[in-house]
Amino acid sequence: VVGAFTIDAGSLTNPPAFTTLYLGNSGSSQSIAGYGTEPLPGTYTYTWGTSALPAKQGSIVVAGFSVAPPLTAEELYADWSVEYGLTNGTEVLTADPDFDGMNNLLEYGLGGNPTNSDAASIMPTSQVDGGVFAYVYNRRLDAEQRGLTYTVVRDTDLVYAPDWTTDGITEAGSEVLDEDFEAVTNTVPTDVDVQFLQLQIQQD
Repeated sequence: VVGAFTIDAGSLTNPPAFTTLYLGNSGSSQSIAGYGTEPLPGTYTYTWGTSALPAKQGSIVVAGFSVAPPLTAEELYADWSVEYGLTNGTEVLTADPDFDGMNNLLEYGLGGNPTNSDAASIMPTSQVDGGVFAYVYNRRLDAEQRGLTYTVVRDTDLVYAPDWTTDGITEAGSEVLDEDFEAVTNTVPTDVDVQFLQLQIQQD
């Protein structure tokens, strides 16, 4: 193999030590200086080849550990639904097993318990501070990996053809709440007398 490869052990728990890279099908090995306790994350370039086994025919394997691929968005949601014992149709994104007015997607995105009527504790909040209207909601720190997008929209009329828009709404900042969630603050214009706000959560 000629070129770059990546070692990423950041997600491993107590990974075993290694000091050698083994070249597939070659029967030879090459020690990597400075490694003797644990694999460290990083990108490294290694070039190898002989007349008997041209470089592009080999393969580099890091001895001592392997890194499993990350879970997909669908697998992460499935794990969450299993954690709460959702079965027989109650596990679908649009279901509302606890009848609190929040479907599973909202519970999942905001940090709710789909088996306990807790909508009031995870609903977005709003306040006016110094003439600025702030709208705050919980967002998963790994929202991108989970395929989740959060969008704050507003409208001035819910009766005749609601026309939700993001015009003027700005994400002003965020604050980490715990290992899973952050509180996201959006500023909303106060250029109309009456307006309605909605947080839309979607999973790709």
